Amino acid sequence: MAGPHIELLMMGFLAAGAAVVLSGRPVAGLALLGLAASVKITAAVAIPFMFWVWLDQRRRAGERMPPITVAGILAATALIPAAVFGAFTAALGLGVGWINGLSWASRIINPFSIPTLVGHIVTYVAAPFHVWDLQQVLPVTRAIGSVAMVVILVVLWWRYRTDARRAIAGTAWAMLTVLLLEPSTLPWYYVWTLVFAVAFDLPMWLRQLVVGVSVFFLITFQPDDSILFYKPVESLIALAFAVLAAVSLRRYDPLRLGALGRWAFSPPRPAA
Repeated sequence: MAGPHIELLMMGFLAAGAAVVLSGRPVAGLALLGLAASVKITAAVAIPFMFWVWLDQRRRAGERMPPITVAGILAATALIPAAVFGAFTAALGLGVGWINGLSWASRIINPFSIPTLVGHIVTYVAAPFHVWDLQQVLPVTRAIGSVAMVVILVVLWWRYRTDARRAIAGTAWAMLTVLLLEPSTLPWYYVWTLVFAVAFDLPMWLRQLVVGVSVFFLITFQPDDSILFYKPVESLIALAFAVLAAVSLRRYDPLRLGALGRWAFSPPRPAA
């Protein structure tokens, strides 16, 4: 499991919570989402979208939805997972120390989030003209990324409000937004998006992209958390296997290994 160990636990509660909400049991589903957020706070990004799912279910049931009822559903959507989260915080006796722990993410520096990637690019491009240390540039690019992330999340939440299906699609886009614009991202974080994306019939090119990227990172990030990403030979080997895996989704046995095996292991033909 290595690096993704926390993601596996969080995604289990995340997928279960969304599925239970969609099945018509929003209170139980939101409680599960509170558990997901207790494992990793990023799971809370999905919670506001469950409000639209709950609202859509009540409307489809033919219920009248006066403003006071809508406000009550909105409040319940926020309070139920917050109560679960608070209960775990109290039970574990760790207080709010996890808030300070969030700052440790800023120490991760890799090109898998846009603000950090832009920080690297700015540093390299400006090098001939001005000597900027990466640690001077990153706070600026990450601050801009954080503001953009908040704005986009609000826009997505409002844009995908029409029904339950749209709300789940908006949740997938919201997760991707967080991964692209938060200060630091590790490769396995992207599976958060797939928790919701698998609910849709993804086009073949997107499936190939997911498989190719997954295989590449699976090889370059070793089980002991060592990284081969900066070793050219190993990275090229990983890239070759990633392309092969992606092509294999569309073409059966692209390397013709089956024919080679039949030729190598088939019994010799008897002499005429």
